[in-house]
Amino acid sequence: MAMDIPPDFILEARARAARGEQTRAAMQAGSEAAVAAMERGDEEASYAAMSGALRAASIAFLDWLAGQTPLDRRLHLLVWILEAPTPDSAAAFVIEGGPERAEAILAAMAEAGLAESAARFEAIVAAARDFETTPDEGPERDRLDDLSFAFDAPGAYRDDLRAALTKDREMAARVAAMRAGLDEQDRLDIAAALVGEKVGERDGVDALEGLDEGQRLVWLVLCFDHEVGDGGLSQFFAHEPGDCAPETAAALRLIGCGEAARVLLRAVVAFPAPYPRDADERFDRLEADDGRLGERIDALTDEIDLDAIRPALIDRLKRLGALPR
Repeated sequence: MAMDIPPDFILEARARAARGEQTRAAMQAGSEAAVAAMERGDEEASYAAMSGALRAASIAFLDWLAGQTPLDRRLHLLVWILEAPTPDSAAAFVIEGGPERAEAILAAMAEAGLAESAARFEAIVAAARDFETTPDEGPERDRLDDLSFAFDAPGAYRDDLRAALTKDREMAARVAAMRAGLDEQDRLDIAAALVGEKVGERDGVDALEGLDEGQRLVWLVLCFDHEVGDGGLSQFFAHEPGDCAPETAAALRLIGCGEAARVLLRAVVAFPAPYPRDADERFDRLEADDGRLGERIDALTDEIDLDAIRPALIDRLKRLGALPR
């Protein structure tokens, strides 16, 4: 059965696309400068270049938002903080984006009536105000992490935002209109986020518990696609998604990517039987004997047509009626 897309996920998808378009130039320039500095062996300059790019991108997006309607500006700002990837990274988001971004988001929370979230976020802004970069460790880092957890763990801010987007008629109507602009790739990305929300902190084989067929396919196939696309087959096996390699091969076959499934199974049988379900054990085996097994498995990566996987998954989900609506 297709999952209904919550309003926050609709808004997040549309806002992310707009943000990427408006900040692409700043981020590209910063990335090029960071790579050049790293190639010179100047790690500090590389980090500074990326930090500067993040600040420049924030300013560029704020400048663009100034020309939008008050409602759209507020919606974009409310969802921006969801870019912080983990509950303990809200403080890093505040520090890296600069005070202008943090103050604008704080004002949007107040405008939307998110009083409790605004109070928790204001505590982060106040604590982070004197930092140029996020501290690596120590009491200051611990305090920032604690404030970040208080703001968004477990999913506290998203819950508050979702309730506000449903309750406020003006915001609800605007987000509902955005639904029509979602394409199939957007819906697949949202499906992944929704399944991730259901999976929570579980990983490996445990992550599959309670998932229906469509959710299971989304989780297995997209984890495989991400890991292999990012670092090849050896990365897939070295990380937790590799715990489910046999199940992933079955999922690939089910969506019509039989050749990818066969390549994956060739890699699975390269490990001693029974197949090790523990990521640390697989990593040790990949690295043993000067990484011979890792090299053999990585050599299979080029035989996988990654470009075919997401379209095949979308087609299967559509046949199941499981693509989010």
